[in-house]
Amino acid sequence: MIQSDLDKLGKFLSIKRHTPFELSVNDCNTLAVEWHDIRFDTNKLDNIKDKYHNNRQRIQFAKEYISAETWLKTNGYKQVKTKKEGDFILVKHKYWSVVYIYFFGVAYTFEENRGLVRIDPKSFPKDQIEIWRR
Repeated sequence: MIQSDLDKLGKFLSIKRHTPFELSVNDCNTLAVEWHDIRFDTNKLDNIKDKYHNNRQRIQFAKEYISAETWLKTNGYKQVKTKKEGDFILVKHKYWSVVYIYFFGVAYTFEENRGLVRIDPKSFPKDQIEIWRR
């Protein structure tokens, strides 16, 4: 990732720091897609924003519309083995994946009741993660 993209990502995460969690508005999916839109000057967020409002709808959305893995493949991301700034980390769970943005050794995502959180990616179960890059 070039320096100007790193600067944009830092600014983006800083702005999101005090944004409350809200499904399909400020969650892990919208965080990742909004960053994609900023970085690549696209408008993909409109396709997922306000499409689900509870966990049941979130699961249904991933099954019937598009999963995180499918979205990443469709938008030119490739699965890789090592993490670099700006990569997406998917932590797979039974019904959905949680998407994180990797930035200077920390993984960022939105969590319910907490908003934007920073997590050490070393805490992720190795058999449940995928790293994606474009």
